[in-house]
Amino acid sequence: MTQIVSPVIQTVSYNYFEAGKQALKEINQLLKGEQTTLKIKIPIKLN
Repeated sequence: MTQIVSPVIQTVSYNYFEAGKQALKEINQLLKGEQTTLKIKIPIKLN
């Protein structure tokens, strides 16, 4: 008999593609001497 002794493990899916696009956009703005956003939220998905 198996007993569950801990909470269910959830998989977190990070949106790496969107994060990469946003990072390149911010780097380009910095190279042009423009101001950038200090904090950006990119949504994740819990499976």
